[in-house]
Amino acid sequence: MHDIYYVERAPNTKPINICAAGDRIGMPYIPCNPSKIVAIIESDAVDEGIPDSPADPEYEKMSELLVDFLKKKEVKKA
Repeated sequence: MHDIYYVERAPNTKPINICAAGDRIGMPYIPCNPSKIVAIIESDAVDEGIPDSPADPEYEKMSELLVDFLKKKEVKKA
């Protein structure tokens, strides 16, 4: 878990300063009052997320266009 970041409400929002794939913002945890923690339970259970659905032709085309765009984009170095 990383990049837990809270933005201000509109119209006070500001740009999120991410310029490269390795940039990080926010905190690597969710802030909470330690007095509210009553237990920590360790577990070896595997997380069960929402299973990926098979790609349909529309998603296949979007992926293809994105890859083409990224291949053509000139990378500017500072």
